[in-house]
Amino acid sequence: MNPAQTPPTQSLIASVGVQCHPGSVRTENQDRISRASTPFGDMYVVADGVGGYQGGAEAAQATVDGFTRGLEGQSSRPVAEALTATAQAINQALDERARTQDPPVKMSSTVVLALIKGSTATIAHIGDSRAYLVRNGSMRQITRDHSVVQRLIDQGMVDASHAGEHPSASVLTQALGQSTDVHLEVVDIPLLPGDALLLCSDGLWGYASAEEMETVVTSKELSPSACAEALLDLALQAGGGDNISIQFLKFSAPAVMVAPPGRFLGLPPKAIMGAGLALVLAAASYGTYRVVKQWPHSGTEKKAREASVGGGGTVTPPTLPKTAAVKPDKSKSKVHVYVIDDEGADDWRIKLRNLDYVDVITIPTKEGGSCRALEKAQPVLFFKPAEDANAKKIKRDLSLETIKPMAAGNNDCGKGELFAMPAKKAGFRETVKDKFGHAADEIKNKLPVPPGVDR
Repeated sequence: MNPAQTPPTQSLIASVGVQCHPGSVRTENQDRISRASTPFGDMYVVADGVGGYQGGAEAAQATVDGFTRGLEGQSSRPVAEALTATAQAINQALDERARTQDPPVKMSSTVVLALIKGSTATIAHIGDSRAYLVRNGSMRQITRDHSVVQRLIDQGMVDASHAGEHPSASVLTQALGQSTDVHLEVVDIPLLPGDALLLCSDGLWGYASAEEMETVVTSKELSPSACAEALLDLALQAGGGDNISIQFLKFSAPAVMVAPPGRFLGLPPKAIMGAGLALVLAAASYGTYRVVKQWPHSGTEKKAREASVGGGGTVTPPTLPKTAAVKPDKSKSKVHVYVIDDEGADDWRIKLRNLDYVDVITIPTKEGGSCRALEKAQPVLFFKPAEDANAKKIKRDLSLETIKPMAAGNNDCGKGELFAMPAKKAGFRETVKDKFGHAADEIKNKLPVPPGVDR
């Protein structure tokens, strides 16, 4: 795997799977995850409050807040300088906040983040939260832990295969808020279509083996959301003794529109001359520009958006704004599709917003009610009789496997007529079996089985 390969010239589309879980042992989740738009591209960040510190959760929250706000006013600086200055400001703020507590507390956090712009990922980290690059069927660790045991490995005093057993395995040499002097490591990675990035706290890699993780993230059958869920399951099955945070980004090339023979962008030959003249006039007025199909954004969606998770339970923080308060515009001839703002909903929203004739309306999780009874092992588009034609059109345009009819009077999900339901949550093995049928045994057999459990 060679991250220095020449990247494509166009922007790439990122599909994202997210998980944040307190683990099987701890009652408090001191991890935080976030996604935000910045002058340097979309930022994905994982922060892990240092375990045992009273202010660990607060430090992790301050870290994701600090990078979101801190990069906003630094667009004139090179990205590495902007990140370094922001990290130093966060470090100083944590130190001051800790000393002003009564009594003083220890506040510290690790962090790993990725800034995605065009076909380049800028990776930055402090501590032992990690970033991995997935390319051509293999997984490579990009970051290098700031820990005592990693220093011993570098010096040849400890074998990497036994690092987890060392007494100093969890002792950090660098973390935000730990000392007055911190060093943020920054590296640029050219991205290719088909690449993926995994950002995670040590609650994942400290329990799941690299071989297990690679089996999941290189699977061609699993979606980014399914990959994130499968990785979480691996850590939990191995004991899950720490908070577990995962952001898994899969990159693809923009869709290319192909015109039929004898037509240009859908126009008959006789219309090409008029269209060409219009383009010339537009270029003269507005200059040249390039249209690239990317992650859908509206004006409000470009605002920094943080999804921080604490407490218990498995939560997938939303990465797109909630739109439940926005009523559909009846004056527009668009199809309205309702989505419960729940785990897996982002996959639906991303797909549906690529259809120019669809409006996506989000139903808040707490208002989902008995709508959850519709959930199946796979994502399904449900429709009432009046929307039969539109449902079939969406199925065709998105290459959906399944759509299902609902009774006309069924208002469990509200009075809409098209509902995109995410898949019902299941364990990794059940997910593979339900979704991929013939591929299930191949994937399952690559994974270890806990003692006393039948495969």
